[in-house]
Amino acid sequence: MIDIQFKKKYFNLLFLVVFICTVNTSCRGEGTNVSNGSLLDVNSDILNVKSFGAKGDGKTDDTKALQTALDEGAGKTIFLPKGNYIVSRSLYITSGTEIKGEGDVGNEAGSAIFPKSDFTFAIFTARSNKLSDVIFRNIRTMKAKYSLSINVKGGYLTKVKWYNCVFQEHEICINVIGSKTEGMYANTFRDCYFKASGLGTYCEGPFNINIIQGFGFENMYDGYIKL
Repeated sequence: MIDIQFKKKYFNLLFLVVFICTVNTSCRGEGTNVSNGSLLDVNSDILNVKSFGAKGDGKTDDTKALQTALDEGAGKTIFLPKGNYIVSRSLYITSGTEIKGEGDVGNEAGSAIFPKSDFTFAIFTARSNKLSDVIFRNIRTMKAKYSLSINVKGGYLTKVKWYNCVFQEHEICINVIGSKTEGMYANTFRDCYFKASGLGTYCEGPFNINIIQGFGFENMYDGYIKL
């Protein structure tokens, strides 16, 4: 009888714990919260831009959705599923953030960002003269004047990494305006492809300890790197 009662109490306790955990998870929506009409997983380090309303259909202006994801996910990973994302102004990125695409950017079936026809500046920039510890992974930028443009006078561009990215049809792919003491330090380009653009990288300032591995160039009409 004692053994039976003990098992019964143990079973009831176990049931109660499972029930509480289930209800708690359901109530929290597994860590999701509604923010500006979008689902934001506050417990996740990866945010999907589709949760913020981005379409990636090559027709819709996704600027607001992408910028909201970048702002609310500063310091986290911003995931862009396969698609063509249209922007009408520059996207501001924050140090410590990863921008991650999907698929093979060697063809146009991956994650691509390109401007409206009247947008002629940079796809990416920063709100300040300092940018560090940013990762671009599996991202294709197209047809804007610059893929990234930043003024680092009095600041820096360091520990920024481009992995498996494509830069296509830009006047200058990476444009860094610095000084005699500020420029590009300890950045990494790995398995990237520069296509049908004017200049690959322009750095007005020191270009020190930057790692370049597995570059590809096609139809570059103004050069690869200009310092």
